[in-house]
Amino acid sequence: MPPERRGYALSIIVAGLTTATALGSPIGAMIGGLASWHWTLVLVAALGAAAFAGILAFMPDVPLPPPIRCANACLPSPIPASDSR
Repeated sequence: MPPERRGYALSIIVAGLTTATALGSPIGAMIGGLASWHWTLVLVAALGAAAFAGILAFMPDVPLPPPIRCANACLPSPIPASDSR
């Protein structure tokens, strides 16, 4: 994603999360009231499986970043011994 489009992409993600939060609870409660809470869980699992399948089908391959070697770069340097005399 080009840097100038990252804000737009983030706004789409936040809009989806907000919509899911605002509509998911009332719709789940309605399904639970009409049928059973079991059906609410079945439908959420089905939506999750469909989303996972869509991600696998449409997400482009992204190369892995090089591994981080923290042995020398990330660890703090030893503290020199101080004289308490």
